[in-house]
Amino acid sequence: MSRTAETEPLLRNANSDEEREEDDAAVTAAAAATRKRKVLLAIAAVLGVLLIALGVSILVVELLKRGKTHGDDGKHHRTGIHWKPCQSGDKKFLCGTLSVPLDHAIPDGERIDIGMKKLPVAQGSKRLGSMLIDPGGPGGSGIELVEGAGEGISMIIGGTYDIIGFDPRGVGLSQPIRCFEDANFHRAFDSTFPTSVETIVAREQLRGLLCAKNAGKILPYMSTAAVARDMKMIMLAEGDEELNYWGYSYGSILGQTFVNMFPELVGRVIIDGVVNPYAWAEGWGFWLNPKTKQLDWLTHAAEGVAGFASLCEEAGAKRCALATSGNVAKRIQAISTKLALEPIPAVDAEVPGVVDDATLRHLLFRMIYQPAKWPVLAEALDQADRRNATLLQDLYASPPEDRCPLYDQPLLEPLLGISCSDGPVPPPFNKGELKHDIAKVNEQYPYGGDFSALARIGCSFWPGVAKERFSGPWNATTKNPVLILSNAFDPVTPLESARIAHASLAGSRLVVKTNAYGHCSPSMPSKCTNKIIRAYFADGTVPEHDVTNCTSDASPFAAPAHSSLFARGMSDVEEPDMTIHDALTDIWQKVMMKA
Repeated sequence: MSRTAETEPLLRNANSDEEREEDDAAVTAAAAATRKRKVLLAIAAVLGVLLIALGVSILVVELLKRGKTHGDDGKHHRTGIHWKPCQSGDKKFLCGTLSVPLDHAIPDGERIDIGMKKLPVAQGSKRLGSMLIDPGGPGGSGIELVEGAGEGISMIIGGTYDIIGFDPRGVGLSQPIRCFEDANFHRAFDSTFPTSVETIVAREQLRGLLCAKNAGKILPYMSTAAVARDMKMIMLAEGDEELNYWGYSYGSILGQTFVNMFPELVGRVIIDGVVNPYAWAEGWGFWLNPKTKQLDWLTHAAEGVAGFASLCEEAGAKRCALATSGNVAKRIQAISTKLALEPIPAVDAEVPGVVDDATLRHLLFRMIYQPAKWPVLAEALDQADRRNATLLQDLYASPPEDRCPLYDQPLLEPLLGISCSDGPVPPPFNKGELKHDIAKVNEQYPYGGDFSALARIGCSFWPGVAKERFSGPWNATTKNPVLILSNAFDPVTPLESARIAHASLAGSRLVVKTNAYGHCSPSMPSKCTNKIIRAYFADGTVPEHDVTNCTSDASPFAAPAHSSLFARGMSDVEEPDMTIHDALTDIWQKVMMKA
């Protein structure tokens, strides 16, 4: 099996045939609306002469008014997307779709709709354009992110951009990949827990066969390159000449792909919690580096757990329930050992279950993403040490949002669909080699290693061969500088990856929070970082040099008087009840709970 295409960007310079082809392919509703407006104005001009002669010039004014809109309610100027009030939820949002080619190489062929949600600039405020956001995953919903974090993001950047969240193709409201006949079949499949490598392999073979059978049409068109082209069409449809964007985690790969495919269209672009683009394109973003045989993406995962223990011990027993007796790290290890020998039934949990050492490792991996919840984690561990695992199980397993779902909402399948599409075809499957590597990974990476193994096996049997994948180069000279954000101890997108991206993108600026744990910059907010972000979106200003001395403004175990500052991260504005990182981790946790 081989890739049908590993293309270079279609846009490279203003005189290339490839660019003209891409521009043809990117004809959007905005362009069509512009042509319609010109025709209407021309007709109006001709009719105006006649109508004025008849003394009814008021009709000309009416025609001109109609020519300035794209919809029938006069509210859709500046856009080729027909935005409407959302059917449910907060009225401050608008919902819309944009029709894009399923295959961008065939612009007049079959099309799919990209679902979107927008938080417009407040009435009366200065508007500088629109900004797209992506939560990562891969497979996370941008619509969910704008619902949960749109207001917080808008406040940080100054309230001057419409914030647009979109579901990438194959996700959520954008032609979702559905490998199972219905939600109940999918739920039954997910409810089994294979323990042997042989059974996991067979299970992933089955998943691949079901996806090929039931979702084969969308699978070849889920690559990041295809989504980058969708982003260009959204940008043009909104009337923007440049892309403004903030991408978190995998969203940094989407951002890096766009800026290298379309460097002349780069406006204000932030990549936050950065994935190594070279590793991603080579297919080892989630798996062993072929040179070092290390899981590079988990470089600081264990340091995240150590940081939790260290900050807890520093805070003391009044602020951290685990800091009651000696070394906190040793106490966590002792709790894990006891759970391995004597798992605890959590009968009173929201989702009753048995808590063992594997449960604890899974939970610690997920919780090092979000330091704001470390005090609750410490309380749960302290209770588990006293043979009460209810709170630990509640943190680990949440009841389903819909107990009787009518529609399947896949999570792990989009992750595989995107990440497997972006890498080369895996080498022939070798069970003996895989078992050896999995044993090595589980030994060296107790936090997150099992997730890596699942992704590796899933891609071995994934049926979606990408029609187009972008594999570099990653060093384009962009129209405007890219801003790169990283925490020093990010558990899954290490600072080393941010430095690789920074070295590749000429003119980019790197901003590092030296004392920060958690995934992506909102996990430990910083007024220093927020000030740089706001200046960047206000007028494109970037620091003269890289900034490597920003710090978080409070510890997750801060005294009560400072806890709200830590959670919200801005001292001069009042953020909504849900912080940006709350919204991001809600999305990430859904994917990880399926792994």
